[in-house]
Amino acid sequence: MNRNNPVHTPARPNTGAARSRNMHEKKPTTTYTIKYGT
Repeated sequence: MNRNNPVHTPARPNTGAARSRNMHEKKPTTTYTIKYGT
């Protein structure tokens, strides 16, 4: 699922960082709209 994120592995306990990166990588348009849209 995370083809563009090879650094994200289930073995790493970095759920916080992984989640943050996933949100930005999975939904770049949503984040961009929320931050710079309005």
